[in-house]
Amino acid sequence: MYQTLKVVTSSEMRTIENYSQAEGVLPDDLMENAGLAVANAARDLLLTVAGAKIMVLIGPGNNGEDGLVAGRHLRRWGAEVKAYHLTRRSTEAIKLKGALKYGVESCLVEEDPGLSDLRHEISSTELIIDAVLGIGHKRPLSGVIKETFEIIKERQQSGHRMKILAIDIPTGLNPDNGQIDPLTLAADLTVALGFPKVGLLMFPGAEKVGVLRVCDIGISSRLSRDINLELNTGEYVAKRIPKRTMFSHKGTFGNLLVIAGSRKYVGAALLACKAASRSGVGLVTLASPDSVYRILAPKLPEVVHFPLPEDNDGQVHFDAADLLKSQLDRHTSVLIGCGLGWSIGVRKFLEKFLLGEPRPGIPAVIDADALNNLSDIENWWEGINCPAVVTPHPREMSRLTGLSTEDVQMERHNTAKNYAFKWGLTTVLKGAFTIIASQNSSTIINPFANPILSSGGTGDVLAGTIAGLMAQGLKPMDAARCGVYLHGVAAEKLSSISGQSGALAGEVADQLPIVMKNLITK
Repeated sequence: MYQTLKVVTSSEMRTIENYSQAEGVLPDDLMENAGLAVANAARDLLLTVAGAKIMVLIGPGNNGEDGLVAGRHLRRWGAEVKAYHLTRRSTEAIKLKGALKYGVESCLVEEDPGLSDLRHEISSTELIIDAVLGIGHKRPLSGVIKETFEIIKERQQSGHRMKILAIDIPTGLNPDNGQIDPLTLAADLTVALGFPKVGLLMFPGAEKVGVLRVCDIGISSRLSRDINLELNTGEYVAKRIPKRTMFSHKGTFGNLLVIAGSRKYVGAALLACKAASRSGVGLVTLASPDSVYRILAPKLPEVVHFPLPEDNDGQVHFDAADLLKSQLDRHTSVLIGCGLGWSIGVRKFLEKFLLGEPRPGIPAVIDADALNNLSDIENWWEGINCPAVVTPHPREMSRLTGLSTEDVQMERHNTAKNYAFKWGLTTVLKGAFTIIASQNSSTIINPFANPILSSGGTGDVLAGTIAGLMAQGLKPMDAARCGVYLHGVAAEKLSSISGQSGALAGEVADQLPIVMKNLITK
């Protein structure tokens, strides 16, 4: 049975912890589990623990307790561990006594005038474990905590390399909105305890997280069932990728109709078709203006071509709508919008093809210029009479909703959720940590933010991937979740090969079969 991984706010996390305690799970058990998880993560980060010099920065709350447990285990495994306390903690505290028993050194900040010991120790420290402030602190850093982080930043800027591991959240990062204090340390690894916090997947905070590792600390996932924000996972996708059998044929895996391209934007149609083909769809038919057809026919030999009448600007003529509607029953899904252009003529075409009179309920992906043109039509969504996925980037979402781009970005998951419900359409709000929402299910955060996807054509690749999966029989929400995840992993794989600059959108599409193979065979 697939287990969802929910993403929580600070208040939701506190509620879950209270429920857990009410069911008999002791806070001490949670701390012990959390500390061991952090210690294991530190061991993975360092590769060799024995002899490693580690400083645990201890704050006043539960994060500090978790840090002491982690320090105890790391010392037990042979590391040199110093617990540097930024607030006074009773020497009778159980976790501190346990750490001291195993040989963890302990230093109180008030016993370190001018923080001279801290400055000295940091110069030879290999790993700092940030166990200072957790999800309950949302104010600017001040006092000795601020001074401590200033010293660490100073050492980093002078060239001293040390790894940073943050417990639950990097200190100074707001767990609910991703805002950060200027002194928040950039972690190499953040160990989220129980559930990832919303702010870890929002900018600017996400830049400080490093690798995000979510660790089970003994809280039942059942307690998060009412949380409506969920992380997209490879496990979910692997279970839904269409399986191939020995007796399969091209008809087994659907027929996608791609309506795309214009004289100005030929490449958009090419990339969408390429990605759809790479997603595993049985047959792709490209309906494009005649001038686009003449260019792409030799470049896309695997695709069936359906030339369309065009206007004087090389955009699809609105009369093509009737021609296309007569062909719909031959296809299992439609992709419309990539590179169509933005004009009165294209809008008339879309009104005629997408809106108004009933047509076969073949699912559609509505992308790019289709969305731009629809934004000029009042209550456009009321005319959509088929299951559909819309795939706006933040500026397109702004045009569709009337919100500013800044407001869209500040409330990404709420914006996607609210408008998916209003429109009755699966909504993919693109960008770093893409949001997928439908009118009747959880809102999903994709766990990838890769600069490779900040280049022209990658949106066409995503649209083609989603539409290709939908043509193979996936429901719109499943196709959107799977397509977004595969697209993100493909970008990650490509960046590991060629770096984050200069990669081409078509190269992302080329990685899709490899990514799917790896997921299925895991």
